[in-house]
Amino acid sequence: MRAELRFSTCFEVDDELLDSAFGAAGDPATGAPRDRAFALLERMARIVEPKQGGQRILLVLARLAQSPWLRGDLRAEFTVDGQATHLALFSIGEKGNKSVLHPVLRLNMPIEEIVRFASAKGALIMPLEMDRVDADQISFQVNVEQHSGRRTARMKAVRIPRSAYRSDPPPDFATERPPPPESEERPTIAPAPPPPPTVKAPEVSTDDVDDGWD
Repeated sequence: MRAELRFSTCFEVDDELLDSAFGAAGDPATGAPRDRAFALLERMARIVEPKQGGQRILLVLARLAQSPWLRGDLRAEFTVDGQATHLALFSIGEKGNKSVLHPVLRLNMPIEEIVRFASAKGALIMPLEMDRVDADQISFQVNVEQHSGRRTARMKAVRIPRSAYRSDPPPDFATERPPPPESEERPTIAPAPPPPPTVKAPEVSTDDVDDGWD
């Protein structure tokens, strides 16, 4: 394992190195899986510098959380220490008991790099997810449903400011339509035909009917 740890920046911690560190035990000279995993973390803590890939330590922790030799669920706590960051590792048992996995590691990098990576690349660190975010501390813990193969979707509420709403309806829904352009032909309606003339019946005098009955 010593030959594999001769990297000078954390950017060199790639999938191949992770597979080697967390793979099945082979040559006894490489050490037990637990020792290889912690040796990788210790090496990263020794050489890490700001903006030099230190956030990739989250990829190591994601592999650690899925290690078969780990008893309980992994919990990682990053705490601000001036310009540096402290990393504490614990295992959480079934009854919620908290056991220390490794002595605290000091990382020469700002905690903001951890927060930004976790927010943008959360899918890469499954089954870990951010459990607590404060001004001076951020913690990660295993999502039990994801770790068991079940994934859950979580929606984040977004508040829309009142200024985003229009006070007047858009033109398509306006109650008054604009007048048609002058070039548009309007339909013409033919006038209705005049009514037929009325014929007045002749007047009959009742005086002529009564004549001759005297």
